[in-house]
Order: sequence, then structure tokens, then C-alpha cells
Amino acid sequence: MVLAQTPQVFTTKLLKEAFARAEADGVSASDEAGLVERLGREVFVVLGSERNIKITKPADMELAKFYLERERAAVGEKASTSGKGRAAK
Repeated sequence: MVLAQTPQVFTTKLLKEAFARAEADGVSASDEAGLVERLGREVFVVLGSERNIKITKPADMELAKFYLERERAAVGEKASTSGKGRAAK
């Protein structure tokens, strides 16, 4: 069992086929992956992050800004420490 996150990525052609088949069969699913699996197609799981949040309200935007600031700070720290000990040209 896995916790699915969005976005789920499929080609437009495949998604249209999956939705059309589900509609024709009178089937609904909780997400696109379920519809694609109904076609007998393999769905792959890739590693995600809990920081991959859905922004639907102002508080979500604040959390996203917080995560972005932390990421930028971490990248800045990494860049400043990777240059130590190198001679300037």
C-alpha cells in the first residue's frame, strides 16, 4: 500500500482512453491511476515528498513559502560550503 500524491502523470491520450472506458462501463475511481490500471496498463510509483502540498487556501500558501525559504537556505548553505578551500581564479 502506498500513499499517492498529486500530480499523477499520464499522457493525454492514455487519460482520455481511461476516462472514456470508465464512462462506457459506468465505473468511477478515486484517481486517474485506478482508471489507467483498469486498462491493464502498469502504473509506477516514484518517491515523493511530504512537502509536495496542494495549495487550496491561504494557509497552504504560507506553508509553501516556508518550505521554499528552507530549501533556498539549504541550497545557499551548500553552495557556500562547497567553495571552501578552493583558490579563486
